[in-house]
Amino acid sequence: MPTGFWRQFSLGLATLCGARRQGFFIPYRYADQVAAPPIYDVAERLFDAARADFAAALTLLRTYESDLRAIEPDAPGPQPRWGQEWFAPLDAAILYAFIRARCPARFLEVGSGHSTRFAARAIADGKLATRHVAIDPAPRADLRGLKLELHRQLLEEV
Repeated sequence: MPTGFWRQFSLGLATLCGARRQGFFIPYRYADQVAAPPIYDVAERLFDAARADFAAALTLLRTYESDLRAIEPDAPGPQPRWGQEWFAPLDAAILYAFIRARCPARFLEVGSGHSTRFAARAIADGKLATRHVAIDPAPRADLRGLKLELHRQLLEEV
C-alpha cells in the first residue's frame, strides 16, 4: 500500500477511536447498503455550462508544458513533486497554470503543503510579483526557502 494510505488510515483511526481529532470524517454505518445517489440535474447542468471553461483550462496547460515537465516526480522538499498523494497532479498543474496565466497580485492559501509548493514554483518560474500568503498553524510540508508569508496561526486568529 502507498504510504499516503497509511497516513490517512492512522488519522481516521485516531479520530474515530476518540484518541485525538485529526480531521473531519463522516462514517455512516449503512453506507454499503445505500445506492449511489442519482446524478443531480442542477449539478449536471452546471457542469455542462462550464464545459468550455474546463476545456480552456486544460488547453492552458500546453502553454506551460515544458515548465510542468521540469517538475520532478520525486523531488525533495521544499520543491513540488508529482509523486505524492495529497494534491492530485491535475489539480497541481491547473493551479500552476492559473497562477502563471493570471499573475495575481496576491495568492492566499488556508492551509499549506503541496499546493503551496506548486504555487511558489509558479510564482518563481513566472518571476511574478505575487504576494504569496499561507495560513497554517502547523505546516506538515517542508516550506523552508520558499518565498511566501507563512502565518503559523489558526484562520480565526489571523
